[in-house]
Amino acid sequence: MKSTTINSFSFQRVLQLCKRYVAIKRSMILIGFAVVITLIGAVTIWIFNFFPEGQRSLDGLFTIAFSLFHYAGYAFSSTIFNELNEKGFAPQFFTLPAKTSEKILSACLISYVCYTIVGILFLYIFALIIGMDISSTFTMKNFSDLMIYTMLQSIFIFGAVFFKANNFLSTLVSIFVFMITFTLVYMGLRFYVPGFETWLSGSLSVLTSSLFANVASGLIYTLMVSGIFIWFTFIRLKNRQIA
Repeated sequence: MKSTTINSFSFQRVLQLCKRYVAIKRSMILIGFAVVITLIGAVTIWIFNFFPEGQRSLDGLFTIAFSLFHYAGYAFSSTIFNELNEKGFAPQFFTLPAKTSEKILSACLISYVCYTIVGILFLYIFALIIGMDISSTFTMKNFSDLMIYTMLQSIFIFGAVFFKANNFLSTLVSIFVFMITFTLVYMGLRFYVPGFETWLSGSLSVLTSSLFANVASGLIYTLMVSGIFIWFTFIRLKNRQIA
């Protein structure tokens, strides 16, 4: 392949890389899908068989399915670049006739976009099967959860490139440590900076003063955080390829 072709971005190469990811991850995708379906099916059967109709919580059942969809997505994204950590496959991955941006874009399309579309479609069908009111699944809470899921997905994709072993657990622990650090910093500012809590509440009230402002600010924040971590992923992958 000519270098002039490699130097220009190609959606055709992105498509070929997507097919390659699916081919490599086929067994894991099928096994993961079967495990998630089995878990959701087992919980559904248990609730419908052992709980009277008046005590069944369809919202709670849907929340369990939604949570499994989240965590399965994080696990999948954290393994999307497993080739980098295998001596037999890493050289092949690095010498693929494709740009770093194409490799990352194709990985995001498979692990986030395609997975999310399939997952939402499955959750929609699942809601129909259990007789849940479909309109209740499209709420601001679920929309907010989806934005958080999007940001976390970008973090787990970064973790797939950054860490060289146990990517999912390493990323999970890093998020946990960050949350503890952030909480401690917040508590310190709250107790030692006069007026900090009032200022923060006022700032948040401005951002969420209306439904449009709430959605717009949430989308902007989601895109900003996700974009930053995708950029970090690009830099890390490029550095590993050079090294």
